[in-house]
Amino acid sequence: MTINIDRENNKFRVKTQQFNTEWIPDTLENRKTTVVFLRLMEDENGKKLFTLQELAQITQGISPNTALKAIKQFDEKDRDFYKLHLHHNPKLNGREIEAITKIIKEDPLET
Repeated sequence: MTINIDRENNKFRVKTQQFNTEWIPDTLENRKTTVVFLRLMEDENGKKLFTLQELAQITQGISPNTALKAIKQFDEKDRDFYKLHLHHNPKLNGREIEAITKIIKEDPLET
């Protein structure tokens, strides 16, 4: 399946022959999420719908390595989209990170 990326006013959208996404704010987190989500898509035979080279367009990378990096990060974070975007601060210990994560999950608007 061929993929095209439109960019306009700090937003992007994915266009294929079968579907288009809405306009998405062009942030690192949104790029990563889009790459990973589209890489998870398969046809009825289990074949990936998009190559890493195609997905590299989303990250504005010129090689498949840019998309592969996002996929590896997702796998390393237990294939959890929430964890994909958590940034580890080495100055915090495990207990502090758990407490902060709990607060964010309980009331994200307070943070």
